[in-house]
Amino acid sequence: MSSKKLVIIDTDCGVDDAMAIMLATYCHKHNMIDIMAITCQFGNTYVDNVVKNVGYTLNASDIKGIKIYRGCEGPLDGKYVLEEYYGTDGLGDSTKDMPPIDVAIEGEPAANTLVRLAREHPKQITLIALGPLTNIASAYILDNKFFDNLKQIVLMSGSLDFNGNTYPVTSFNIISDVEACSIVLSNANCAVTVVPNECCKSNILTWDIYDQIVKLGSKRSMFMKQITDMEVKDIKENTDSGVDDALAIMLATFCHKHNMIDIIAITCQFGNTYVENVVKNVGYTLNASKLEEIKIYRGSDGPIVGKFVSDNYYGIDGLGNSTLDMPPIDVHIESEHAVNALVRLVREHPKQITLIALGPLTNIALAYMLDNKFFDNLNQIVFMGGTLDFDGNSDPVKSFNIDSDVEAISRVLLSANCAITVVPNECCKKHVLTWITDMEVKRMKEQPGSKGIVMFDILAVMAPIYEDYIELKAQYKTSVELNGGLTRGELVFDKRSTPDVLKNDWKSVQYIKHFNDTKLSQLMIDFMK
Repeated sequence: MSSKKLVIIDTDCGVDDAMAIMLATYCHKHNMIDIMAITCQFGNTYVDNVVKNVGYTLNASDIKGIKIYRGCEGPLDGKYVLEEYYGTDGLGDSTKDMPPIDVAIEGEPAANTLVRLAREHPKQITLIALGPLTNIASAYILDNKFFDNLKQIVLMSGSLDFNGNTYPVTSFNIISDVEACSIVLSNANCAVTVVPNECCKSNILTWDIYDQIVKLGSKRSMFMKQITDMEVKDIKENTDSGVDDALAIMLATFCHKHNMIDIIAITCQFGNTYVENVVKNVGYTLNASKLEEIKIYRGSDGPIVGKFVSDNYYGIDGLGNSTLDMPPIDVHIESEHAVNALVRLVREHPKQITLIALGPLTNIALAYMLDNKFFDNLNQIVFMGGTLDFDGNSDPVKSFNIDSDVEAISRVLLSANCAITVVPNECCKKHVLTWITDMEVKRMKEQPGSKGIVMFDILAVMAPIYEDYIELKAQYKTSVELNGGLTRGELVFDKRSTPDVLKNDWKSVQYIKHFNDTKLSQLMIDFMK
């Protein structure tokens, strides 16, 4: 058995794929790996262009003998249409100025090749996927023992914190064939390693290193310059009364007492507990704050669609069962329904009211349904909910306040034309209690422009070869969203320390979060010489 790692590269060869393949050929020449095949498919461009691009890349690398196989020209479901992000050829239209070359394409289809090679070398092959997973899923469809014969799959795709590269939250390689990704994650029993977008964006090819490579004047470095000319440009990266509600209300009453705000109403609804308990909890909180004159309105007892059942996370009363030991109090509840009160108050104070939502947005959505001018009359909505990096609190990726009434949040986001401010879970978890003593306004600093080229696929090649370069990684149970509107194609993973038992059928996936920058920069120069 060879001591070298056996590798197959599955690619949709665009600019970053070409650079990844050049790194792989460097490793191949230095007997670190044995590239057994490069399988091609649609993705950054049409499959016929992909084959040519691989040919140009191998030519620039001065390497012969690596076999190229043509694969899928579209996803498992649907039709592929080129977006021309990397030009019509997938390499920034650079091949138009290159002399034509003859590319030898093997007669065997890529999926068949994958099956055959995995059978011939059981448990030895690392399959590096630089594009959609269509060829790989097709190989499994041909042979359901395919994954049994692989050593591991390394794929460049996905996002750990909603930092997508084709849409706000989706990764190109996954969204290009969601069904293929689902098949792989549902059936692969070999190891799976993911290099997500965040890792790629934290390990960039800086302009300093880029310039050093260009100055080398080698065949590889000149090829890199040609294919990245279109890419090298400026890029800006833009960056229910329970226990916590009670604390928030106490802070608000403090501000109210000190004439910083005027609390004109507290509207109640289901959420951390049943609405009847919510009303009582607000009463206890105002009593503790000695501000019982603030009006309380009873609102929704369940979501717009479905029925609410309390999970008693904060006890049966929503306040950790603390009210069981408190003396009973009389809570005055206004007869007007909370939704009607919201509509009336914003009409009476147009463009003046800031509506702070500490629970689901049901009352607010219903107010809009009652009066479609409701949002016109608001100054702004501030709500606590949502997550920026999948760090959910009621589910692996969900926020309790949003998940409690998805239709309500949808209605608000679709219809609100007033300002909306969100305090997501991550912000809350960064400021634990001490935030109250740290309320001064901090100036936001604009992020500088691009620091360099984001190296997507090249890191997928590095992961199995330069394992000692990896500085940060994590293992998460993972699935993929097939049906979501805005989240179709989103990787779903469980970051909690005690994953939901129901998710035990999800694939355990390793995520690479960061490489050693110094070693990576030096490697880029070394293999480009």
